[in-house]
Amino acid sequence: MTLTRIIGDIHGKVYDYQMYSINDFKGPTIQVGDFGIGFSGPYWHEQVSDWQTRNPQHRFIRGNHDDPAKCKTMPGYINDGLIENDVMFIGGAWSIDYARRREGYDWWRDEELSISQLNRLYDVYTTVQPRVMITHDAPTDVTYQMFVQTGLAIGGMSAKKIQTRTGQALQAMFEEHQPDEWYFGHWHHTMQMKFGRTIFHKKYIDEITDKNSKILTAYFYLTPFDIARLSFRDPIFIDNQYYRLQKIVDYNPATVSTTKCELLLIKTREAFVSTTYPWLSYQDNSNGNVDSTPRGDGGDSGGTNVFSGEGIFIESGTVGNAVFGSRNVVGGDRNFVAASSGVQIYPDIYGAVVINSDNVTVTRNNETWINGTKYTFGSSNVYNITSNYTITEAGTYYCDGLLTLSLESTVLAVNDRIQIFNLGSNTVTVAGNGLNIVYSNNNSVASFNLNHKYESLTLTYAGTYYIIT
Repeated sequence: MTLTRIIGDIHGKVYDYQMYSINDFKGPTIQVGDFGIGFSGPYWHEQVSDWQTRNPQHRFIRGNHDDPAKCKTMPGYINDGLIENDVMFIGGAWSIDYARRREGYDWWRDEELSISQLNRLYDVYTTVQPRVMITHDAPTDVTYQMFVQTGLAIGGMSAKKIQTRTGQALQAMFEEHQPDEWYFGHWHHTMQMKFGRTIFHKKYIDEITDKNSKILTAYFYLTPFDIARLSFRDPIFIDNQYYRLQKIVDYNPATVSTTKCELLLIKTREAFVSTTYPWLSYQDNSNGNVDSTPRGDGGDSGGTNVFSGEGIFIESGTVGNAVFGSRNVVGGDRNFVAASSGVQIYPDIYGAVVINSDNVTVTRNNETWINGTKYTFGSSNVYNITSNYTITEAGTYYCDGLLTLSLESTVLAVNDRIQIFNLGSNTVTVAGNGLNIVYSNNNSVASFNLNHKYESLTLTYAGTYYIIT
């Protein structure tokens, strides 16, 4: 029997995936969707494809944050409904924020399988009765108990049970046959629970793939009052480390004894150390669950996070965030949230602004939400260029062919950034169109040539010239 590692959502964080999930493991792996296929340009996909070709033992299913058509062209992709060694694979899920996304850009209409496809897989499932299920989403009743009733879902314990066709189909399968193990992703928390005879494992890369993460088994004296107030979301401080409760094994309210518990080391938290460092300011939070960790050296305001409200969580290691509202979860640096609740900003995101917009998810840099409407600025614009072209806005330009890009300054704003990639073997000329291109040593040129395949150039508009950054 071959030991296989199951890896959670990575959302395009291929370096973390390869460094922390692959390097220390010699066996095969399965990534359970939201790989990030379709969100980046051709260079990213070519690099991933080359790596997957060289490492065929590392495979993936698709999530709702993957382009279904593009997935089918990538090495290592596992088709929906595949049965392999008593294991069944089903990808896809429903996006709660689909209305705020752009079809074909960061949302795909066929993110979920159709009703007829799910009905066919139901028939296969009930016939084969697999021992293990690997899916992106999970049965509706299971996710409701694991994430809504524990307060982990967006909206907390007051969130409604959403009946998606994927969740309902998986629920119907589960009611017909309970496999031994069920692995899934999608919900961005690491957890394990048993329902009937099936153990459900929810995996997320930010915790399970870190080389320093570990499972702790310990015994605690738990009273009925403790159980009533228990939240699987709350971090637990033990021996200068923060852990998250994964499982309560043998609690018995009728006896006075200790209870066996399993906990997972949280990689994104650090033990609090007393300091005079002015790391945050908050008020009116008596009913909230504010969590953050101070960063930086004492007295250095460069690491300040400021927040005010209830139920706010700011990821450890972030700097420069200002968050005002309730139940907002913020990762990354230099993000601003005001008059909003239920906002989630993914880790490593910077420059996001959310004002008067509830229950939105930010997945791209420089993304702005105002009054519930999404705006995207800066390098989030992506273009594929195959002939001479005049650049009129900030963005990322993938070039393939012998061509010239002319920089047009009249419509650019100061600090707008332009990224240019040469995907072919021909020379791509970048012409300043009357403005100089300036190196960090102050030398300037009227044009710049990208002569080699995969050579790149990043420019920042400074008002009267472009700076190579």
